[in-house]
Parts: sequence; C-alpha cells; structure tokens
Amino acid sequence: MYLYRNKNGTYYCRITLPKPLRIRGFPFAVKCSLQTHSRTIGIERNALCAIALRRLWRTPIHQMSVKEFNTSVSKTIEGIRRVYFNHADIDNLLLASMAETQTPVVASAAVTLNKALEESLETKRADSILNRTLGQLEHRVGHFARWAKNCSVQHISPKIAMQYRNELLSQKRSYKTNCDYLSSVRQFFGWCVILEYCPTNPFAAVKMGKKPTKRRDDERKRWTTEQLNQVFSYVSPGKFNGGRNRLIQDYWIPLLCLYGCMLRNPSLSCDWCVE
Repeated sequence: MYLYRNKNGTYYCRITLPKPLRIRGFPFAVKCSLQTHSRTIGIERNALCAIALRRLWRTPIHQMSVKEFNTSVSKTIEGIRRVYFNHADIDNLLLASMAETQTPVVASAAVTLNKALEESLETKRADSILNRTLGQLEHRVGHFARWAKNCSVQHISPKIAMQYRNELLSQKRSYKTNCDYLSSVRQFFGWCVILEYCPTNPFAAVKMGKKPTKRRDDERKRWTTEQLNQVFSYVSPGKFNGGRNRLIQDYWIPLLCLYGCMLRNPSLSCDWCVE
C-alpha cells in the first residue's frame, strides 16, 4: 500500500521493504509524510516519492548498514520535498509528462449522413443481415437524413435530435412506428461513434415519451347502425330487394362472421370458402 491517510488527515507514502532486508534488521516499511490533506495533491506527491524510494533498491543496499540506509532515505525525501513539493512545480512536471506521452489528434474529415448510411449498410450486409431489415434501416435513417438535409454527422446535436423526435410525433404515425424510427437512427449514430465520425451519440438520451393510453373499445373501428342493420338483414328469412331467394350460404356466411368475431379490418378477419 503506497498511499494512506493517518488519523489527522495527513497523507503518507508507505513502501514495504523486501523480506531479505527485514531479516537483516532493516525496517519493515519506509514512510514519509506528503504534507497535504488533499487526496489529489497526495496522489501526485506519492507518485514522486514512490518512484524515488524504489530506486534505492537499485543501489548496493546489501552493503549498507541500517543507519546508512535510513540516512539515504531521509536525504532522498528531503530532496523531493525541496524540489517538487511546490504546486507550480508539480503542475509543470505533470504537463511536461503529458506533452511527451500524448500524440497529436488528427481531425477526421466531415462525413455526410448519406455517406455514413451507405457505409453502415455495407457493414450490415457483411454481417449477413436480412434484406428486409436492411431496407427498413435504409428507409428510416434515410428519412432522418432527408429531414436534416444531408448535413455532416458531426453537426447533429442532442438539440437537433429532439427536434426530429418532435417531427416524428407531428406526422401522426403510430407510437410503435415512431419508436422504430427513433431506434434505427439511434443505432446508426452508435455505429458512427465506433467509427469516430462523431464523439457522442446525440440520440442516446432521446426517448419517444410515454405510450398513449386508449380504452380497449377505442382501439378498434366500431360498426355503425346502418352496417349492423345491413348485416342482420342477410340472416332474416325472405328475399333480397332484387327478388332473388336467399340461399343457404346467404344465411351462414354472415352468421359465421358475426360469431367468429370478424372485425372491420380485413386483415384481422378469416377467409371463408363455401361451395
């Protein structure tokens, strides 16, 4: 454990000596005060002290006496405190080390939404994604690209993302369809972040909102009185208005549809075949 804080809140640097030295009578550990109550400053000073003290192991320490070793440790610590225990010196040292280790970042060229969409679709095709899924992704992200006038990917901000969300709500689509549009665009920008076309995903925190609640009887189209009278007229005995006698299928087809819960939506009704 290199860094610890005592009961008074002062940070210390502590380094345990190797076991062969402890057997010869050397101290169990070397401790030095970092002369600060700030953990941030303590971490910086601890790094300097730990490196300097560990370098003592490279000296012919086996030829030293315990007294000579303690003197060497004291001189090393005093030298560090005198040179580096100054805030300005620590800041300059850290900035210099950062300048040496950091590599210059080259700004990538701006990529338009349509260009990024084409590259994204090529990546999806390489992953053997279904053509229907690719078509849906191209249609939904393309809708956003047309709305944003094919600007660069880096230009899109969370503010623009919220404006597009409001645009979806104003176009009177269903809640589920709007969620699918928003999810596709969010997935697309997640891919752009991976390729470093933009630093963050502007749609990460954009939600469609609470799902609208409707009564169960309001979700379906309801039969009008005229339509009900017309349907029940088929199951009543007699003739049609044109004079044709009613056949057996004229009676059973409407009756089966009524009891089979046929809805006004043709896609939800059954297909009947009567010979």
